[in-house]
Amino acid sequence: MRNFFLAAAVLYTFSFVSCNSSTAEQQAVQLTPEHLIQKNIDSLKSICKEGDVIARMNDNLVSYHVRNFNSTDRSFSHAGVVVMHNGKKMVCNIDANEPGIDTVRYDPIDSFINPKENFLCGLYRYNFSDAEREKFVAELNSYHERKVHFDRRFDLSDDSLIYCSEMIAKSIIKATNGRIVLKDTTTPKAMLTVMTKFFQKEAPKNTPPKKVRQVIEQRRYIPIDALYMVPQCTELMRFKLKHFPGT
Repeated sequence: MRNFFLAAAVLYTFSFVSCNSSTAEQQAVQLTPEHLIQKNIDSLKSICKEGDVIARMNDNLVSYHVRNFNSTDRSFSHAGVVVMHNGKKMVCNIDANEPGIDTVRYDPIDSFINPKENFLCGLYRYNFSDAEREKFVAELNSYHERKVHFDRRFDLSDDSLIYCSEMIAKSIIKATNGRIVLKDTTTPKAMLTVMTKFFQKEAPKNTPPKKVRQVIEQRRYIPIDALYMVPQCTELMRFKLKHFPGT
């Protein structure tokens, strides 16, 4: 009988260790960088709701220049807003796509923060009332309905053309009747040379570069970080979308 209990104890210990070992191995697999990234994406998709802003950092050279327009936090280069479209959570946004298709569109969240094309993303929520949130989304949808195209001149003076942070900021100001104001700013000195070369192509023929630079120095714009670096906005998530061994 004693041998029976001894054998049973050994068997129980072996089973317990094996079970824990198996669980540990499963957790190790689940916590690989790729699994962790996907887990974060799934969490973002689960907790986000209409009116939330999703910011991202794209994996391309243009985006590295764009993020340098940010006044304080140079983490992101593009942003969109979560809306319900055809019964699904989508991201309403606009970017400098090919002419003709550079209008406001609705992208699936998986596509908007695809790790193959992006480095980093963040999820942000404003302290909207229900009425403000509804009006905010309606303002965004109106840009889509009017087929507004991307503003390559980054001009805040009118809404006939618009860029991503401008669309979001103007919609928020209208929806909250000015309760939430997202501040505009001037071009950072470090970006003046780059932007002068860019806008030289858009300027009338034979316009001196010096004159183009003067226009750029005075022009005001809304950077990506202005969207979420306000007291009325809370960061819910921020995570990497790519893993580099050794980092």
